[in-house]
Amino acid sequence: MERLDAAAMTRLREQWDDYVALTSACQLDPEDARVLALLERNAARRKAMQDTGIVEPTEAEEEAARKHPPEPIDGVSDIHTAHVDQPADEVPQITPDTQILVAEIPRASNRWGQANFDQSTFFDFFGASNRVQRRAYFFHLRDDGTLGFQEVRPAVAVQSHNYRFELDAASGLAYPMDGRPVGVFAKVGARTFVYMLLMPGGAGHAEMALLLDQTAIALPGRLRRVVYRAADVQRAWPAAPLWGRLTV
Repeated sequence: MERLDAAAMTRLREQWDDYVALTSACQLDPEDARVLALLERNAARRKAMQDTGIVEPTEAEEEAARKHPPEPIDGVSDIHTAHVDQPADEVPQITPDTQILVAEIPRASNRWGQANFDQSTFFDFFGASNRVQRRAYFFHLRDDGTLGFQEVRPAVAVQSHNYRFELDAASGLAYPMDGRPVGVFAKVGARTFVYMLLMPGGAGHAEMALLLDQTAIALPGRLRRVVYRAADVQRAWPAAPLWGRLTV
């Protein structure tokens, strides 16, 4: 046992916060249907192995195998691991009932990449707070279906009462002269979002603008921000990369 001083405890807390942030998309409630399905699959696997007389190695045996791997034969390592690809991390799948926010992004001077939202969207959809420090996690989904690195943003209202998140996808882009960018944010976990930034003339912009035209109430001087079921967004834009397997 090791006693930690105050500085060491602070470093440990920072490391833990970083770990929680990096793994947020993989954290599921124990009662989540996906967790229960995996547990049932594992139980069935263990039973099948027992029925056929296969005994799984203990943790001690697995640790010994890692420390003392078998010698390679003719330059080829263990036959069971020689050609096995490492699995990628997968973002939770977007289901028909997944909440998706379709929002027009305002100009907001020269820093429009800090996308502004109304108070209701900021708190109710993004899960921000004006009392406690929270983080929100964003993954930019590119047009080719690949995901960018996780973006960790503070989900807290600032004193100026501006409700905004900075989006890496907007970095270096000029605000369009005609029309507004549209953000599409799929909530795939607790304060965790896969998002696309659609520019006028680009893929998906016309489809999402039409969806807003058909369903959003237009008020003078107000931007349109609507939360839909993913099924409704998919009908409006069936070719969106949102509906494929998303891996990091």
